[in-house]
Amino acid sequence: MGTVNKFGKPDGIGRMVFPDNGFYEGAFKNGDPAGYGRRFEPNGSIFTGLYFKGIRNGRGILVDKKGMELKGNWHHYAFGGEIKKPGESADA
Repeated sequence: MGTVNKFGKPDGIGRMVFPDNGFYEGAFKNGDPAGYGRRFEPNGSIFTGLYFKGIRNGRGILVDKKGMELKGNWHHYAFGGEIKKPGESADA
């Protein structure tokens, strides 16, 4: 769903459902998540942040189904930042 380019690939703002029933909502460029968006995984985790060519890249936050948060910078799925476990205060 959303806009497509002249090649029929998602381009602009839209939503894509994946074969595993996960889905992405946000910006696309030439068929790939690019820019700001949110990916909802079948296992209950949600990543909200920046993508580049379909890969987490830049500032973002990943929250798993148990409430653990990984907040910081991503570079080709590699994480660098803060980890907050469920029940911890923000300054823990």
